[in-house]
Amino acid sequence: MKNSLLTISLLLFHLLGYAQTEKSNPFVIFSETVLEDSFFVSQAIAIQLEQTAPFGYLSAYSETYSFQGAVYQRHKITETWSAWQKMEVVPVDENSDRIVFQGLSIPTEVEAIQFKTSELIDTPFKYRLYNPGISEEKPLRRSTSRNKGISCERPTICDRTCWCPDGNCPTDQTPVSTTVTHIIIHHSAANTRSNDFPAVIRSIWDFHANTRGWDDIGYNWLIDANGVIYEGRGEERLGAHFSCMNEETVGICLIGNFEEDKPTEAALEALQQFVAWEAHKGSIDITTKGYHASAQIELDFLAGHSDGGASPLACSSTICPGENLYSELPLLRSAIAAMPCMAIEDSIEVLTNINELEFMKDMQVFPNPSNGEFSLSFYAEEDIQASLSLISANGQSVNLGKRNAQQGDNLLFFSIPFIAPGIYYLRANGAAISEQEQVVIID
Repeated sequence: MKNSLLTISLLLFHLLGYAQTEKSNPFVIFSETVLEDSFFVSQAIAIQLEQTAPFGYLSAYSETYSFQGAVYQRHKITETWSAWQKMEVVPVDENSDRIVFQGLSIPTEVEAIQFKTSELIDTPFKYRLYNPGISEEKPLRRSTSRNKGISCERPTICDRTCWCPDGNCPTDQTPVSTTVTHIIIHHSAANTRSNDFPAVIRSIWDFHANTRGWDDIGYNWLIDANGVIYEGRGEERLGAHFSCMNEETVGICLIGNFEEDKPTEAALEALQQFVAWEAHKGSIDITTKGYHASAQIELDFLAGHSDGGASPLACSSTICPGENLYSELPLLRSAIAAMPCMAIEDSIEVLTNINELEFMKDMQVFPNPSNGEFSLSFYAEEDIQASLSLISANGQSVNLGKRNAQQGDNLLFFSIPFIAPGIYYLRANGAAISEQEQVVIID
């Protein structure tokens, strides 16, 4: 079959390569490609990367929903082609208008790239080859000591002006706030193997913002192998990281593929210090589980991304954060709980003698009994944020998170379909209320 002509775009980059926009994304029309050994194979596409770049970051997407095949890429250096490498489909989250193929780093010496697919993609296959540029300065990191932390203050952060000093990695222009009840740990999976970690952060930003079409980098925070903590979406901002159940969560991503490698001690030290700060400021008991409203399941307050797969509302499943990082979470919980600053205050009183409870008449639950869906009405003397929990007859606590209330009469709705039947006590602790009410849950 005669090769059809393809539009071949030469990718031009600035010296630091930040300014490539989505409008410049070249594409392949696979219906015009050659069929070889049951694969649709594109022509070789000539490319040119700035040689001073640490790596190029190749990713792709197509605005289609029916594709069920596999996509591969290979690249040529000095007339020699690499082996074909599969570009994995990544889970959807914030934007589901496209199918996205995982980014991967390629050497700057690459002269050409080529794609093939086992199934015809009936829309343009758009690809990006991003040059993150070389970082002029590496951010300083704060020295920490795992299991010996004495402070729950926020560690030193490399903010956006630190990892993207030219300002070409803009923030979400319409951010949404969220109150954090659960801390979710991730790995980046697509490890560039580069020591220029700010460049890695920029490439992740480009992949999320320009290939995935998100408003910003999906994680709230990221940590590199040296223990440097980077600002992503930032504090108490709704991210895009937990399988379409992002409300009430903060996403922290360690750079690396921890199905293959092990996290460094420096990264784990920084993670401990940072999670301790998140837990302390949010009064989160990371040694226990609690109800996560968006997922509608009981979830560890310090959880891995993969734990979200237990929810019927999850839009994807994953092995993130990788077994070698996930296995560190029990030790991380224990180490943080042992930090002196975590023992200063106890945000939830565990009740062991239910006969000592006093019932307050101005806090009412209805319907009661219920099937797990009920409303809470109460009066607040001023604007407050109330911490809410259900406590079983044996003293076990189910954290319902925090809700904002305004001065005057308030009405809150709860849906907890997976909670076991029994008698519970709804506890509300806030600046102007500290009350409880009996709740009966039936099948």
